[in-house]
Amino acid sequence: MALPPAARLGFAALLLLTSATCMADDPWVRYENRHFVAYSDAPERKARALLAELETFRAAFLQVGSITTPADAPKAIVLVTATKKKFQSVAGNPLIAGFATSDGQTPLMVMPAQGDAEVAQETIRHEYGHTLLRYKGYDYPAWYQEGFAELVAAMELVDEGRSFRLGRAPLRLKGGGPPVFDWRVLLSDGFNPHELKDPRSGSSAYSQAWLLAHYATLGDNLKNTAKLQAYFDRLRADEPSEAAFEAAFGVEIDSLWTATLMPYMKRMPYYTIPFRPSDLDPEFVATTPAAGEVPDLFRWLGIRGLVDGAPRESYPPPTLAGRWAPARIGMACRDPLEIGLATGNDRFHLAFPGDAAGGGPEVRDYRYEARDDGLLRLEYADEPVEELTLHIRRPGPDLICLGQSPAAALLCGAVFFRCGT
Repeated sequence: MALPPAARLGFAALLLLTSATCMADDPWVRYENRHFVAYSDAPERKARALLAELETFRAAFLQVGSITTPADAPKAIVLVTATKKKFQSVAGNPLIAGFATSDGQTPLMVMPAQGDAEVAQETIRHEYGHTLLRYKGYDYPAWYQEGFAELVAAMELVDEGRSFRLGRAPLRLKGGGPPVFDWRVLLSDGFNPHELKDPRSGSSAYSQAWLLAHYATLGDNLKNTAKLQAYFDRLRADEPSEAAFEAAFGVEIDSLWTATLMPYMKRMPYYTIPFRPSDLDPEFVATTPAAGEVPDLFRWLGIRGLVDGAPRESYPPPTLAGRWAPARIGMACRDPLEIGLATGNDRFHLAFPGDAAGGGPEVRDYRYEARDDGLLRLEYADEPVEELTLHIRRPGPDLICLGQSPAAALLCGAVFFRCGT
């Protein structure tokens, strides 16, 4: 999630349901190349400039990064609104400059085109940085997720486009003061940038995460990357984050700033690399979106936002990770369709007919409809699935309820869909 320079807060995006009718007359355009599918109602010049920046960054990162897009990965979706006001209809917080999410398979980046052009370019690179990490299939600690995204967001073309530079400070972080966020909290297992509420400490947390990622990735003539990998290996072995960091980097967190990072800031390295992309597709073909494409994205964002806004204890347990998603974009599930409802400490599964238990090899397609009244309706063969009705409530411990009505719910939590086995 990227935030504007005025306030670097890690608030979770409260994404509100947006009806299709309010977007019916908007001039949305669909842009597509080999790597992205984008939707924008911004002036073509602005939309194409942001997409060109995104594609250039993607091609440049492939030259230096170890992260690659899986061969079977779907194209990442980019939603660029013309105005901040329209962006706020799905962001729900005036401090948020952009955010990235996923339905479990398809990455989705959302941001406005309105505002400072350079900051907008950094924002789209920041959000794609989050997308790149998701391709690794590992749940990186929160400080590294945000620090890495800030680090790559500052990548820039130089020498009239013949080279690119990695390592400079992002525009949003220039001119910041000394760190005020607790380094031990930043490196703890429980650190969650979405819970930051104070503008000053929240802004400092992002700055500190960037500095720490810079040191861990580019420091000591790139030799610190071996220490960073050792840190991740210790985390995979279930070692607490603070202890794992101290052991891997050979530093004490309590003296991390004064003994290590403050001296590092005086000689921070950056690297200039010839821009010789092996795969660059700057030609985005513009077409008119099919009916329902953009409204469906906004509806999905509304459901995703309800899950993002849930308390931490209502997040789905790890057993529901992977192919599980709140509501798959353009969901059309072949049997079996499985639905899980995650609550604080337990979960509920329901497999629809067509699996081994239900019998029958026939192919079935399920669809969902998110209505403005908060009802999520499932259909099979144009008929509603009577056995299950999901009622969406506003963010809270009873995020989404399973039952005949919100008042008579059987279970409440975050609902997740999975297509196939």
